[in-house]
Amino acid sequence: MKFRLTTLWLAAIAIAVAAAMSASAASAAPLFHAESEPVTFKGTSSNNTFITNAGEVACSTSSFSGTNSTKTSTTATLTPAYSGCKAFGLIGATVSTNECSYVFHLVEGSSPPTAIVDIECPAGNEITIEAIGCVVHVPAQSGLGHVVFANKGTKATRGLEATVTVSGITYTATGGCPSAGTASNGVYSGTVTIQGFNSSSIQQGVWVE
Repeated sequence: MKFRLTTLWLAAIAIAVAAAMSASAASAAPLFHAESEPVTFKGTSSNNTFITNAGEVACSTSSFSGTNSTKTSTTATLTPAYSGCKAFGLIGATVSTNECSYVFHLVEGSSPPTAIVDIECPAGNEITIEAIGCVVHVPAQSGLGHVVFANKGTKATRGLEATVTVSGITYTATGGCPSAGTASNGVYSGTVTIQGFNSSSIQQGVWVE
């Protein structure tokens, strides 16, 4: 009887440990996944919008690129490029990223998978948005929310859809802007389709879970 109780006790401990490990793994999710390493991310979008006190600038064509060295990661860094931008829907505008990148940090335990965003720039650089003499300067900053990720497609062609609704962006409007000065109410929104490619430029599945 004593042997049986000891065995049952050990089994109970094993079950408890397994449950704790499973709960820990669940809370640590989500992660960015790729079928191979390194993986190159390439993203495209046709509806990126920037809103500040100086007005609204919308870009019809946007691309994003970045590389992860491992198959799984809690972060992904993408460098953007924008074209076909207009202010107030009519006036030509330019969004210059000046080697700045977006760093997505997946939030532990988030469901659907959600990331907060950092804007990283080389020393002395910043993102600038310019139209008819008005220039909006967006410096490096961190902890912006948020971006929600969804998996699209299957197997080698599966990729990600990122729904961007980032608010609380700090910027300074200068030049001929209607509302010059510094504020922290900037909003960046859009939907980005992201695919993965291996070192031979062959498409590889990427997903988040």
